[in-house]
Amino acid sequence: KVRRLQGKVRHKLDLIRQYCLIQMQVIADREERLRREIQDCKLQREYLTQLLVELDDEPQKEKK
Repeated sequence: KVRRLQGKVRHKLDLIRQYCLIQMQVIADREERLRREIQDCKLQREYLTQLLVELDDEPQKEKK
């Protein structure tokens, strides 16, 4: 009986360990996706900022 109980406990621990490893991978994948999204946002912000700067310069060029 003791061995059987130890086997069940070991099996449950293995399942918990597997679950934790899977969740760690899910988190790592999510972090990578979020980093890419943040990088994309930074590029868009940079582009839009530059576009606004250029648009603000346009009226000055026309006045000259």
